[in-house]
Amino acid sequence: PPAPAGKAKFPAVCADCHEPADFDGEDAKALADSIGKMAAGQMKHKSAIKLTPQEITDVAAYMAGGGK
Repeated sequence: PPAPAGKAKFPAVCADCHEPADFDGEDAKALADSIGKMAAGQMKHKSAIKLTPQEITDVAAYMAGGGK
């Protein structure tokens, strides 16, 4: 399932600046689209993000679930 995989990846990639609870209830697909654009350098982000498409989906699902 995506949430546990996203939980494993979130601390290394996102947790320096974000809490998963900040995204609770957001649309996972919309989050994945935004994260994908950040990873591709098409959307501004504080630091470069290196994630595979599957990791993007997993992290977005974890974030949309508020870290649960």
